[in-house]
Amino acid sequence: MAHLGIDLSMSGVHELLVDANGALLRSVERHLETRCPHSGSSKHNPKHWIAALAGAMQD
Repeated sequence: MAHLGIDLSMSGVHELLVDANGALLRSVERHLETRCPHSGSSKHNPKHWIAALAGAMQD
């Protein structure tokens, strides 16, 4: 059995696939564009997160 780990952060999406023993089978990362409309804030379009997640899963 394999296990999928997903890290969704402000900088991007990182996915790991490991086997039952914890050995790394695959690692994929997709970076996200961050907008900073004013000092001290940052924003992402949720559609970009979904697209990055789906794209990484297809890789």
